[in-house]
Amino acid sequence: MHTSPTMDRFSDTTPAPAQRARALLRILRDLNLSDERIALTAERSVRIVGCRSLDESADRALVYRLRCGALEYDLELSLEEGAEVCIRLVPHGRSGVTGERRVKLIGGAAGPLTAPDLRARLDPDLALVKEATHFLRRVVRAAFADVSAA
Repeated sequence: MHTSPTMDRFSDTTPAPAQRARALLRILRDLNLSDERIALTAERSVRIVGCRSLDESADRALVYRLRCGALEYDLELSLEEGAEVCIRLVPHGRSGVTGERRVKLIGGAAGPLTAPDLRARLDPDLALVKEATHFLRRVVRAAFADVSAA
């Protein structure tokens, strides 16, 4: 049976090396995306306000401030054991976590890293701004997937 290259890139199960996963988070941090609108549905969108962890090491959580309606959230991305990224959505100014999910990163020492649950991939060594923006958009949509309308 023949499989397409698209299917193959999401079916690999090799965990990404930790240094490459950190490099991916560093790219998303350095992107420092701001004033970016992401449509969640036809009636609902999220606006990325900016990166709050520009001066932090890639070993610490990456934090973006988001605005959805009248509410603000911190989107926290942290690298966990086993090449997983923990995505947390924390309401700004309130206690507790609104949503949390773990996403596996797969890939080798070279080439793109893939997050199959997000259906997204990014090569930390060759990423363009457009590709990094697309990856971050997928992360934001995943963070809000189970959040009721604000």
